[in-house]
Amino acid sequence: MPDLTPIRRWYRGVHFRSTLEADWAATFYALGITWCYEPEAYVLLDGEPPYSPDFWLPAQHVWFEVKGPHNDRLDKTLRFAEQETNEAWSMDPREPIVVIGRPAESGVAKMEGALNYPDQAWFYECPICQHYSICCTSLSWNCRVCWQRDEERRPHKIPLDILFQHAREDPE
Repeated sequence: MPDLTPIRRWYRGVHFRSTLEADWAATFYALGITWCYEPEAYVLLDGEPPYSPDFWLPAQHVWFEVKGPHNDRLDKTLRFAEQETNEAWSMDPREPIVVIGRPAESGVAKMEGALNYPDQAWFYECPICQHYSICCTSLSWNCRVCWQRDEERRPHKIPLDILFQHAREDPE
C-alpha cells in the first residue's frame, strides 16, 4: 500500500492536519457554509482516547469527518455517530447527523452518511433560503439551514476540483 501520510496545510489561519481537510474548509467557505475545525473532543463509551470530529457545521447541525480514499480509523467515526446522533440521516434537519467527506471523484463532491444510510450526499442550493445544504440522495430533501422541504428535489453538484484550489493557494 502506498504511503498516505497527510500533508499539513494552513488555510484561513487554521493549521489543518491534512490538505484534504483544508480543501473541505475551502469548499465550505466558498459555499458560504460556516464551519468550526475540531471544536471539541468527545469521550467514546468504549474507553478509547477522545475523538475529535474534523468539522462542525453549526447552521446545518452536521458533524463532518474527512477521510481519504481509505477507511482507516473509520470505526471511531461510526462509534461517534452511534453515540451522538439519533439516526445517520434524520428526517428532521434540526437533528445532528454525521457525514463523511471523501476526495473529489471526477471533480464532484463525494460525501456519504455514516450509519444507516451510507448513500451518497450532495450539496444543493435551497430554493427558499438560497443557502447551500447537505442532503442525502434517498431521503427527505429538507434544507438543513431553513428546515424547509424542497419538493422539486433539485441537487446542484459542485465541482470540488476547482474549489480545492482555494486551500492550496492560501498564503497563510
